[in-house]
Amino acid sequence: MTISPHVEPPVTRYRWDLLLGVLVLAIFAAIEWQHPWYFLQDDNRDQNLPYYIHNIRAILAGEFPLFNFHQYLGTPVHACIQSASLYLPNYLALILSSVLFGHYYGAMEFIALFHLLLAATGFSRLMQHFGLHNIAGCFGAIAWAFCGFVIVVGNSWIQVVGYAAYLPWILLFSLKMAEGFSLKVFVLLALVRVIDLFLGYPPYFIYTVTFDLLTVTVLYFASGVRGGWRPFAAFACRQAVNYLCVFLLAAPLLLPALHQVSISADRQRPLGWEEFSQFSYRLADWLNGLIMPFSDMAVNSWTEQQFISHIGYLTLFFLIAAYWQDQAKRKVVISLAVIALFSLLWASDTFVTRLFYQIPFHNRLRWPFKLGFFTSFYLIAVASFGFDAWYRRFASAGRSRGFTAVALSVLFVCHIANFLILYAGTPQRMFSRHFDAPPFAEPLQSMLADGRIVSICPSRVKEGEKQIYGYSVPQLGFNYATLFGLYHFAGYELLVSQKNLDAALGLNIRADFNLQPGAPLDIPAALPLDYFREWGVKWYVVDRGVNLQGIGGLEQVFRDERRIVLRDRSARPFVYWLDNPGAGGVPHRFTTNSIFTVTERATAGPLLVNVLYNGFFKADIDGKPAGIAETGDGQMLVVVPPGRHEVRISFVDPYFRAGVYVAAGFLLLAVIAIASCRFCGRRAP
Repeated sequence: MTISPHVEPPVTRYRWDLLLGVLVLAIFAAIEWQHPWYFLQDDNRDQNLPYYIHNIRAILAGEFPLFNFHQYLGTPVHACIQSASLYLPNYLALILSSVLFGHYYGAMEFIALFHLLLAATGFSRLMQHFGLHNIAGCFGAIAWAFCGFVIVVGNSWIQVVGYAAYLPWILLFSLKMAEGFSLKVFVLLALVRVIDLFLGYPPYFIYTVTFDLLTVTVLYFASGVRGGWRPFAAFACRQAVNYLCVFLLAAPLLLPALHQVSISADRQRPLGWEEFSQFSYRLADWLNGLIMPFSDMAVNSWTEQQFISHIGYLTLFFLIAAYWQDQAKRKVVISLAVIALFSLLWASDTFVTRLFYQIPFHNRLRWPFKLGFFTSFYLIAVASFGFDAWYRRFASAGRSRGFTAVALSVLFVCHIANFLILYAGTPQRMFSRHFDAPPFAEPLQSMLADGRIVSICPSRVKEGEKQIYGYSVPQLGFNYATLFGLYHFAGYELLVSQKNLDAALGLNIRADFNLQPGAPLDIPAALPLDYFREWGVKWYVVDRGVNLQGIGGLEQVFRDERRIVLRDRSARPFVYWLDNPGAGGVPHRFTTNSIFTVTERATAGPLLVNVLYNGFFKADIDGKPAGIAETGDGQMLVVVPPGRHEVRISFVDPYFRAGVYVAAGFLLLAVIAIASCRFCGRRAP
């Protein structure tokens, strides 16, 4: 599988890595200088960052973030995968942001930078494995790290930058494993695959698995390996065992996630074809991004895809040069080009898309344009072969080293300038724009913390001809309640359970009642106030773009240029006695996974906890197990005996616990097996 690798001394090899790192850092810094907080848009701001901050708060408080009381009347969060609660780099980025900036809002930039460095280095190493010169690997690495899909989609979905980081490493170790068994390679491959899974975006993990297996299989047979099917069967067995190890190690995530998928509102069954195929790539849009990414200077609506396929103009030129290779490399080039075409067909509404719609798991992954990520990767890989072919001919043509160095410098300056002009010299492109500038703050945080929130605002606002989110933080929709430690009636989660979504009246994503700008609203007539009151909705945050015509018995407590805040004094507390609701709330304390309260009364009574019932909650009174009942509306109810008692209700996920046991047991057995083999090997004569 390795094609005459270009071997250089370690010092030289690491010198190229260092140079590549400096270039990536310089390009990244230029983009950030022109567009601060570049990677804090769309979902990165309103879903991912609140999750990541929730995670680190939990860890710093001594708990693992299994649950989230802040959204959807209380919902599991680790099992929903996207919180990425097992992904260590996110925690390190949050700590770094806190140390350098005094807040967590710079975390996405550090996460992006880490992954861009890893993506560039991994791509360069993969090209070296194919026998390309380091300079060719460096050229392709810059194109991969800063291609349109990684940067533009990544500033909205940060996980994409992570998958860009790990894809070349997975392919590298997977190709090495095809050459024969190596324990080091086997372990590294399993580790990178587990990390890739922990990133928290299941569609791209499944896509990566698919293209990983497809690539190594195609290249295996393209290389003309002799020996029939037996060597390939051994290789396939190594791959299967490696993935088995991955799934065992990832059991603390996979077991809760599989259960959550089975009860989720949107993913417990295959998607309908219309939703599955929505936002398929149109060839005209793909070509527009490839050739004319500067043509639309104000794109900020994620329904348009014509700006994310750009891979660099020099990259396109060297795609053509890639054909002039020796026979062995030409087979690899043709194989990679075929895979690129395959991914483009899959990304479009073609027979390939329809084929994958028939495959389990794949038919729950919507929006095929996401496959453009792989199209860009394989085209850049092909172009790297073209650059290598050009460089070798150019360098061997008898020109002086100085002239060669100048020519290469000019090429790289043009290559880098292409991406700098696109990202730093033009308006920022993203899926949807938020106007709020970090660091964010909620001036009413202490007041709003004693009840649930309902948000009322337009879903989108106009910026010219584009629909964008605009100022979204003041309305406290999405997952901003989690960000500020508040409690919202709904939230933003694609794997929210059917039960949670039904209780939250189907509100998802922006988590608000959407109205057209200027639309009239009579709250008592339009909203189910009695239902909200039972669930403790005390606060109504209304966008100033809403024409508020009636508030009934609600009380206006705050108004500024962005919002009006209304209070409902009739809302139920979070914790109260069901047989005496007029007595007010019972003092309580939320932690990440538990609710604590101390009760004292002369008679036994039903204590109602205004959190949606979940069978994984366990109650104890003074440390002894107690039963939990579910009310007709779905709240939790605990009967507390007379006297003074400490009551704790905790979320305990049995699937997470089982997953920890599985992973720990497997690790223990693996360590024992490896140690035994090495010990026996040393004792053998």
